[in-house]
Amino acid sequence: MRNQTKVFLALITFSIITFASCEKFSGDKDSITGAWRCLEESGLGHKQYSVSIFRAGSGYDTTYFIINNFNNLGQELETLVQLKDTVITIKFMDGYSVSGTGYVRKNFKEIDWEYNVSSTFFTARYTKR
Repeated sequence: MRNQTKVFLALITFSIITFASCEKFSGDKDSITGAWRCLEESGLGHKQYSVSIFRAGSGYDTTYFIINNFNNLGQELETLVQLKDTVITIKFMDGYSVSGTGYVRKNFKEIDWEYNVSSTFFTARYTKR
């Protein structure tokens, strides 16, 4: 009976540790990192899709971020942006001519965008999930 109790307690402890370490990717509460919903508008119409924002890797300071699926062009496409105060500037997207700016709300829950991708003008709002 003691062995069963020890095994049961070990399983409970393991389960608590495992579930506590697993959480949905929501990012930092005081950063732009995380999963976002995008509502985008242009002369081509309206689109709604998801994007993810991560800190840029080594070689970049903490003001640089990567956006996956920018302009709904695919999760594998990375867009490099820089955040200074509450202004995001698009720096680079491989294979596309892109420029624009995003404005982050102080609570880090919304970003309002104006940008051009290959000569098409877009406005968008990201809402943090």
